[in-house]
Amino acid sequence: MRIDPMPKQLALQFFHVLEPLFSKMCERAKGEYTLSHIHDLIVRDKLMIWVATGDDGENPGPHAVAGTQIEFWPEGQKVFRLVFAAADKMDDWTTHLKTMMDYARDKEGCVEFITEGRKGWARRLDLTPASYVYRMKLS
Repeated sequence: MRIDPMPKQLALQFFHVLEPLFSKMCERAKGEYTLSHIHDLIVRDKLMIWVATGDDGENPGPHAVAGTQIEFWPEGQKVFRLVFAAADKMDDWTTHLKTMMDYARDKEGCVEFITEGRKGWARRLDLTPASYVYRMKLS
């Protein structure tokens, strides 16, 4: 299985094919994302879509999808942010994320990777916690 960035026009053209994976992520995001929001971010060039496909020919996929952004921090630092990811098995994500980080470093000149997520991400990828994210409903 391999993961590659998907050009904007292809991401929009095949959005309906990726929709089940996007929907899976939206369910876990607790209102932070909707399908229309993801579509809008792609249209406005605010989100790069990555798609994992099978390389065995039997089940080409898609098997996983991720959304990333490149941010420009003070002092000219480029930072690669994983916004979301959805797949059937997390085991494949260790390899996928390393591929994505290599791309960000080598092709985009990024110097750091950042994401928010469950503690499992930190253990699998040897990430250092930088902060915590808290939520509270305001009624």
